[in-house]
Amino acid sequence: MKKLTHLICVMILLAGCGGQNEGQDPEAKGNPQGKAPATSAVAGTFSVEKIEELVGEAKALFDKGKYNQAKTRLTEAYGAFQRQGVKDESWHIHFLKEFCRIADALQESDKAIQYANEVLAHARNDDDRIYAHNQLGSANRRKGLHDKAIGHLGKAVEMGLKAHGPGHPDVASSYNNLGLAFLGRGEYDNAIAYHEKAVGIWMETLGPEHSRIATAYHGTGTAYDKKGMYGRAIINYEEALAIWLKTLGPNHPDVATCYNNLGLAHDNKDEPEKAIAFYEKSLAIRLKTLGDDHPDVATSYSNLGSALNNKGDHDGAIANQGKALAIWLNAYGPNHPSVATTYNNGAVAYSRKGDHDKAINYYEKCLAIELKTLGDDHPDVAITYNNLGASHIRKKEFDQAIGYFQKDLAIMLKARGTEHLSVATCHHDIGTVYAAKGDKEAAMASLLKAKAIREKKLGLKHPETQKTQEYIDKLTP
Repeated sequence: MKKLTHLICVMILLAGCGGQNEGQDPEAKGNPQGKAPATSAVAGTFSVEKIEELVGEAKALFDKGKYNQAKTRLTEAYGAFQRQGVKDESWHIHFLKEFCRIADALQESDKAIQYANEVLAHARNDDDRIYAHNQLGSANRRKGLHDKAIGHLGKAVEMGLKAHGPGHPDVASSYNNLGLAFLGRGEYDNAIAYHEKAVGIWMETLGPEHSRIATAYHGTGTAYDKKGMYGRAIINYEEALAIWLKTLGPNHPDVATCYNNLGLAHDNKDEPEKAIAFYEKSLAIRLKTLGDDHPDVATSYSNLGSALNNKGDHDGAIANQGKALAIWLNAYGPNHPSVATTYNNGAVAYSRKGDHDKAINYYEKCLAIELKTLGDDHPDVAITYNNLGASHIRKKEFDQAIGYFQKDLAIMLKARGTEHLSVATCHHDIGTVYAAKGDKEAAMASLLKAKAIREKKLGLKHPETQKTQEYIDKLTP
């Protein structure tokens, strides 16, 4: 089951907010600054004080997690700003920054990149440039461009150290965001190290109950979850949740994200009842604050579906995956990785329900998207090949199963090396299918490879090693 983890990036709020021409929704083609929306004639009569008031209201709405309302209010303020006789460049940059962070919060990554590049183009000082590189890092990370994200965030750290020194809270924000980018690249120990750097600085400068501290705890929890250390993950998530409930209140999107990821950790611990409870809390907040069609709502539906599937409620799982799929298709179109994940999770539910043809159909849809978006050698593609192989085994189509398992093995050998446990799993799977076909020689060759890796990595008495040994014993005269 492929579950959807959400990460939280720290927005650096620097003096001289930096907006662009934005009260606009800049989908403006051929105009990098976008085109301001039509505003009423009354907007032209707004005083500077009124514009400042509107900007303040937009920020307050943002802090409450009401991002669409914040965008509307900021757009109104920007329209009035555009009608001022004298334009203040510092306010122009301020608007750019505010629209940028709203776009990032709404996961409108291309818009966030557009605004951040405008901040960079109009930057008046290092703080503007640091802000832009942080936002470019965040947006590119959301798009899965982790190397590009790390490049921007590395620049933010370098510039922050020169401008502010090693103990500044904004340098810590860059460290935290860098940790998220390394997490996305699968370098979990690096991710933890950067989050811990951030915590150390924030503890000294902001105190132990600041919301930024919670952000770092949350990122650390996600890294531990990815490492399979679910207990450590839950501890970090609970620390983050306690702070956010105090500082943000019970209905903030960040609280919803923490509930979602607590659900993931409990689901990974085979505690589906606890997982379902957390996913339902997350979903309720997201529906209330983000609306029915937001991608985060789709994440909650998809993860809830996975937990219901683990509980044995396959029809409930399929229904929730269907809700997630509808939102993803509407938000991102048919070729987005999240669409692929939802097809995968729907396939798992159909497989457990016994509808193997439907499962194979969904896995094939998932595979087509992953090959297009991730490439031939991505580990997620290997997982889908493995799932397809398992589905064909259930239909007793052994040759097709072996073909998919061998594709899985080829990717894992390239990605993980010859002695990784995932490679042992591939050898084991191939061996069991050959055994089912009655090809004892080929089965033994694969099973012995699996046993050698598992014995070296896990020990002779580990259940996985013993499982492979049992198959070997059955084949031994």
